[in-house]
Amino acid sequence: MNTRDFIPSVITRSADALSPLTDEHKKRQQLYALLWSYYKGNQRRPIKTRDGQPDDNVIENWSKKIVNHGANFLFGKGVTFQTDDNPERNEAELYLDTFWKDDPGRNFFPGLFLMQLAQNGAVTGTPIIRIYPPKPGDVLPYVRAIDPSIVDIITNPDDVEHVTAYHLVWKSGKVWRRHRIEEDAGGLMWMIYEEEHNGRDFIVTDEIAWEYDFAPVMHTQNLIVANEAYGASDLQDADLNDAINFVASNNNRIVRFHAHPKTIGTGFQASQLTQTAVDQFWTIPGAEAKVYNLEMQSELAASYQHLRNLEEAYHQVTDVPRLDPAQINLGALSGFALRILYGPLLDKTNQKRQTYGSLLMRLNRALLILGGKQDQPVSNVWPYPLPVDPLARANEFSTLANIPGVDVYEAAITAGYDEPTAKRMAGSADRTLIPDEPETLQNA
Repeated sequence: MNTRDFIPSVITRSADALSPLTDEHKKRQQLYALLWSYYKGNQRRPIKTRDGQPDDNVIENWSKKIVNHGANFLFGKGVTFQTDDNPERNEAELYLDTFWKDDPGRNFFPGLFLMQLAQNGAVTGTPIIRIYPPKPGDVLPYVRAIDPSIVDIITNPDDVEHVTAYHLVWKSGKVWRRHRIEEDAGGLMWMIYEEEHNGRDFIVTDEIAWEYDFAPVMHTQNLIVANEAYGASDLQDADLNDAINFVASNNNRIVRFHAHPKTIGTGFQASQLTQTAVDQFWTIPGAEAKVYNLEMQSELAASYQHLRNLEEAYHQVTDVPRLDPAQINLGALSGFALRILYGPLLDKTNQKRQTYGSLLMRLNRALLILGGKQDQPVSNVWPYPLPVDPLARANEFSTLANIPGVDVYEAAITAGYDEPTAKRMAGSADRTLIPDEPETLQNA
């Protein structure tokens, strides 16, 4: 089974005959399990092997690299938050700064949380978080990136953006549990129904009122899919990884059989071989006897090129550049050349900054409300994702800013400075003003 021939209407029978999952939920779990298998390297072994015989299968786990590279580009340098352009941190921003710090007491580490969120999203297509109120004795709430495979998202039939319920279904030991989180009071609050399955139906064991206009569960799309609640995975074309493994495994088998020449003898019997005392030299009586080496008459250049083409195709369709240090001298590349080289990944990252960014904005609004702060919008300040040579960037800005008619602010943004820095540079009479490194960029 691969991602292309996965047919949602075909369901593998659940191992649990009493599973309360809907058919749609089962299909989604199967797809997610398949995508995770690609990421974890548990991929289809293309060559059959016999017991006791060498295993020539080669698994090149490019899927993991593609997911990790995309996640690192998105969140590897972190993200900060602000409610206004004032460099002085206001009360709301200071509260968010406190929340987004490493906190062993809450077992919350922002870098880990964001990377888990990005990884869940890149593999399954739909990152999902859950917000929990402060524990007794704590002031701050806490959040978790939860397994998307346990969640059913229910939306308004006329508006897919309007989520009316989240159903979280999982098995704890031998008991199926469900948290049914449903919109109530016209969207002004939510109800959380904690339920257990008795073999026939779910029975409510507890009811909790969540008296906010936002749900305690939030989701977004990893890659945008219009008219759908669920997003697209980075591994939609992971069947290319199967093709890569097939060619690599065939090459490996060919090399095993034919890498070493085989000595062939004709015109004599093995018993006619006579060993001499001269450095293991063998003599054969008979003028017709011949001994020669059987070697490969052709190279595997075409097959290896086909393998490289498949690897390149996988990187192309996933918008992740395949950087080979043997072919690309990164040290010699200008900032402009790097933007061209990373162009597809930058475009993909910008799309994710829209989806994950909207999730973080909704989350931060919720955190402010839970913390008793004023309800206000929170914007994201994203770091510049590409490696930066400060001198090269300063030179690029200086060149652009000194072209007659060029706006200094636009020159600074083009060179890779963040928006607040670009505004300061634009307000200076000195067009050679170069701020301290490192800098960030809101809309790279």
